[in-house]
Amino acid sequence: MTHALQASDPAADLQRAPWLSVARTALLVLTVLSIAFPYVQLVPLGSYTQPYAMILGVLILVVSRASSVRNMPWPDSVLLISFAVLGIALFLLTCAPFRNVQEYKYLLNYVSPMILTMACFTLLEWDRRLVGQVVSVSILIWFWIGMTQALLDPSFMTPLLGEWGSLAKDIAASGRGVIGLAPEPTHHAFHMILLGGCAMLLRQPRWTIVLATISVLLLARSANGALVLTLAIAVTLTVYRPRIVVLGFTLLLSSIMLGVGNALLNMGGENRILTLLGRLLSNPTILVTEDYSTNMRLGGAVAGLLNALESSFFPQGLAAQTWTDARPSLLERFTFLMDISGTGVPSGYGVLLFQAGVLAFPFIWISTMRIVMVKADPFARVFIFAVPLVFLFQYYISSPQFALAYAAAIFYWQRNQTV
Repeated sequence: MTHALQASDPAADLQRAPWLSVARTALLVLTVLSIAFPYVQLVPLGSYTQPYAMILGVLILVVSRASSVRNMPWPDSVLLISFAVLGIALFLLTCAPFRNVQEYKYLLNYVSPMILTMACFTLLEWDRRLVGQVVSVSILIWFWIGMTQALLDPSFMTPLLGEWGSLAKDIAASGRGVIGLAPEPTHHAFHMILLGGCAMLLRQPRWTIVLATISVLLLARSANGALVLTLAIAVTLTVYRPRIVVLGFTLLLSSIMLGVGNALLNMGGENRILTLLGRLLSNPTILVTEDYSTNMRLGGAVAGLLNALESSFFPQGLAAQTWTDARPSLLERFTFLMDISGTGVPSGYGVLLFQAGVLAFPFIWISTMRIVMVKADPFARVFIFAVPLVFLFQYYISSPQFALAYAAAIFYWQRNQTV
């Protein structure tokens, strides 16, 4: 009996074959790097997010014999599997003859969270400290690349992005921020928010979110990124200091009435965030009526949610033609829209509510609650709350950063339960 136990001991196996430990560590580092740098193209492809994390995630599940299915809390494993089954069922029922590439991208929203969350959970079981350290180093690399682009050359390192990198100088010349290793500044900002959130979920040092904040506000200079952080701060203050929220609303109304917006406009110059803030305080409705990029993203997300409400969250399916038919109607009914994405509701959660309707509620609710209920101090909670807020905007949950954040939340919740 003793010999049998020793024969099945993983630690003993690794001691007898140290190369297995090295291979596992290499697989862990490569996978986390593929999540932290999801836009870097090793092979030219026509999409923003590259498939390397998915490929490595499948490999991890094969190597670990899908141990995470058994090891993670059963509500989360059942949720992930059932959500993938839901997506596959909707795909089969609504997407025949299965020739549209966009419909396969939609399907990834349902399958990717299962594969990558389970794979990331396995990585955390292997070495949670190393996962966190790789995330922290990745934030540092993103920061220094962004700083170099902002101070020296907007196209620094952008050839790694393929065709998307060729736009870096034009984007910077337009007054927007730098792109880092993302296809455009808003993706840069959202990615840094998600990396910062993952760092806090993984118990990393505070400097990681300091660098992430600088990247969002001063390097990417994304109005949408600033809005997400503002909303996250508002949520955090509502939880911990509700009186400050009341004071904040009072100051906001006072700023509007006293003409602070005009002063900011005079100071803003070419700073896009200051200019938008000044215009917002001068006329709050311009947030969704004047800035084209913000109108498409924020206005489109609001229109998608209103449409889902009007349809009583009835599932529409994954067929690309369904959205093509619905889009002109949305532009006609919601007159505040300048335009709306041709590929779907510009919201990670909104596209799920359009396609799966009420059937998407359990996944959105449980995964969000698992992330935001992780124990942390108020300072760290700003970035933790910001994680699900990013997916209210045009950032889809097929992105591997969602899976890493969700897996970290599951891992530490389970760990606290067993302490």
